Amino acid sequence: GSTPGWGLEDIKILENLMEHPELTVFRSVEHDLIHVYHDKHCPQTLTPDKRNACVSVKLSHMGHKATLASELSTCLERQSSERWYGPNISIYVYELPEKFNAAQIRLNKASPPKIRDPDCTKNFYSAEFSFHQYLLRSRFRTTNPRNADLFYVPVYPVCYLLNHQPNNVNRTSAFLSEALRWVRTSFDYWNRTNGADHVWLFTQGFGASMFGPVYAEVKSSIFLTSNGELNKPEFTTYKDIVIPPDLSAYTVPVYDVPGFTKYRNKRTLAFFGGSVLPATLSDHRGSFYSKGVRQHFAT
Repeated sequence: GSTPGWGLEDIKILENLMEHPELTVFRSVEHDLIHVYHDKHCPQTLTPDKRNACVSVKLSHMGHKATLASELSTCLERQSSERWYGPNISIYVYELPEKFNAAQIRLNKASPPKIRDPDCTKNFYSAEFSFHQYLLRSRFRTTNPRNADLFYVPVYPVCYLLNHQPNNVNRTSAFLSEALRWVRTSFDYWNRTNGADHVWLFTQGFGASMFGPVYAEVKSSIFLTSNGELNKPEFTTYKDIVIPPDLSAYTVPVYDVPGFTKYRNKRTLAFFGGSVLPATLSDHRGSFYSKGVRQHFAT
């Protein structure tokens, strides 16, 4: 029989052949067989399994994960520029209710939490805000979700966490669960791939574990996170990407430093961020958090 639409025909024919015990199925290498590159279009008319496979193949052709991480780093460092040399993909940015993003910023400005660097738009975790703003003006953004390859969910869980001190991941889990429920019920795009083409960003050390018990429902999604611990179940190497923090409120980009051109032949750039306090402190200010790395490099 025929296989209408994109893909899966190779899997189907293999499955059919394996149903015949009189046949021996083996795999060989044909060096003269070449698959000529071509762009891939994944229309909405495909069945969910075919479109999911199509999108996965399309994303796998866009570049190595390290390359994608490098491009995302460039986005954060040069927010005012459109010099983002990435693949030609389309990203739909959900217009979530303001309680999930803009309202958190307003609350933060009106009543800053009593912590160091309380401003959600200018602190170590502010990439959830700045990356959202970048996407809104990016040439990769599409306002038609039917044309989208990826779907970005602009929720600010870290700002919410800072606005509701002390840190309470259970409370943040409820906040994210509500955002997920809105995405699922307002559009039907999540249900087509079980969220595999949806992107979430986490700038705090908790990473995707901020979902709490809801994580099982979103584990197929793509996570951009500053926490890339390989031993954490919430980080999956084949789909998740480690991104740097947005440090624009703390540092001057090295390419804007007067006289930087004389160092262009250097191959290594070292950067240290953070404070160095007595190693006897047992919280994040001392050696407990960095395992002594900060103190070692400072001395």
